[in-house]
Amino acid sequence: MTIREMYEAIDSDFDVVLGRLKKEAMISRLVKKYAEDKNVEMLCQSMENGNYEDAFTAAHTIKGLAMNLGFGPLSDSSSEMTERLRAGKYENLEELLERVKTDHQNVIDQIEKLED
Repeated sequence: MTIREMYEAIDSDFDVVLGRLKKEAMISRLVKKYAEDKNVEMLCQSMENGNYEDAFTAAHTIKGLAMNLGFGPLSDSSSEMTERLRAGKYENLEELLERVKTDHQNVIDQIEKLED
């Protein structure tokens, strides 16, 4: 799978990212590095422990990475999570957390299919 095909598979626009980051090789390198990021694990752990400050930090980091890398659905769900946590709206976040996890896993699944 090419990097462009990966972006199509995650319902995101590769050309927007290419316009911002300019080089396909750099995008590929950053995308593969994203697969090593532990912020989704930190978000899940923090939510489980009721540590909303750390959950906010993790969600905000995921949002930034997803926005910069153009991971559309993950950007959307992590942005919503970030704003809910920022506003102190902690009730009923389970469904939103599941959306973030699903969007993240979809990105990871597609990254694993990339050609080397």
